[in-house]
Amino acid sequence: MKEGFSQLIFIEVKCRSKNVHGATIETITHFKKARLRLTAAHLLYSHREH
Repeated sequence: MKEGFSQLIFIEVKCRSKNVHGATIETITHFKKARLRLTAAHLLYSHREH
């Protein structure tokens, strides 16, 4: 990350025409949260400063 920046934000962009599957927040399952955490950990580990 650039010096002076302290946040890294992951976003998911979807386009749905109907709320058949519920509200947007309801589509973030425990599995998806875990996968995002692993992705963030991998990114931070692979770009760590020595």
